[in-house]
Amino acid sequence: MDINKCFSFIKICNEKLLNNNEYNIARVLMNNIENIQNVTLEKVSLEANISTASVSRFINKCGFKSFQEYKNCMMAFNNNVKMHRLISHTQRFMRKTNQTLSDQLYDDAINNLQQTKINLNIDLLKQIIQQLKHSQHVIILGDSHELADFYTLQLDLLVNDIPTQLVNIGDKNNSFIHFLNKDDTVLYIDLYHDWFPGQRENILKQIKDKDIFTICFAQEKKHLEDYADILYIYGIENSVNDGYYSLPYLSRLLSELFYHII
Repeated sequence: MDINKCFSFIKICNEKLLNNNEYNIARVLMNNIENIQNVTLEKVSLEANISTASVSRFINKCGFKSFQEYKNCMMAFNNNVKMHRLISHTQRFMRKTNQTLSDQLYDDAINNLQQTKINLNIDLLKQIIQQLKHSQHVIILGDSHELADFYTLQLDLLVNDIPTQLVNIGDKNNSFIHFLNKDDTVLYIDLYHDWFPGQRENILKQIKDKDIFTICFAQEKKHLEDYADILYIYGIENSVNDGYYSLPYLSRLLSELFYHII
C-alpha cells in the first residue's frame, strides 16, 4: 500500500477540485468508500453521470495508474487506519465512561503542551526567527494539518517582505526543490516518524544536498538529526496526534517573536 497516494487522494478531494465534474466524481468515490471492493469504474461513471474516461483522468490526477490500483490502495488504507484506530481505542478507552474518555483526552492535550512549555528554548526560537528574517525565500514544509497551524506565520513573513510558501510533503510534485538556493530556508514540521517516512527522507536529503539551511520541528529527533541545521524538539516523543496541541502554540510564539525581536 502506498499511503502517500491515499493521503494525496484525500487532499485533492478536500482542496484541489477544479470544477463541478471533479467535485461530482469525488463525491461519488467518497460515497462508495464503504463498499469500495464492489465498486466499478462503470458504477462511478453512472452515478456521477460522467464518462468513464473522465473518471479515469481524475483517478490518474490523484496519482493512481488505474482504477484497480485506486481500489486496492484505498481498501488497504481504510482497513489499516480503521484497525489502528480500533486497537488504539480498545487499549485505552474500552469499558471507560464518556467522562473518563474526555478527561483522558484533555489530559493528553495538556501534557503535550506542558512538555513543550517545560522544554521551551527561547534562545533557539530567536535564532530561528533571525534565520527566517534573513532568508531570501522560506518554504514551510509539512502535511495539511501542520501547515494550517503555521498559516499565520506565513502571513507574518509575507507582509514583512519575506516570500514564504506552504508546501505539502504528501504531494508528488516536489519541483520547489529545484528552485531553492543557498539564501533560502526550509522550515519542516514533523509530528511522527512513521508518517511519510520514505518521501520525507528523500525530500530532506535533496534539500541537504543543495546545502539549504533547514529548520526542523519534531517530537522525535533521531530520524532528523542528519538533515537539520536547527532541530527544535517539542511535545512528547511517540505521542503522535497529541503534538497537534503544541504546534499552534509554537507557531503563535514564532509570530509574536518576529515582531518582538529587533
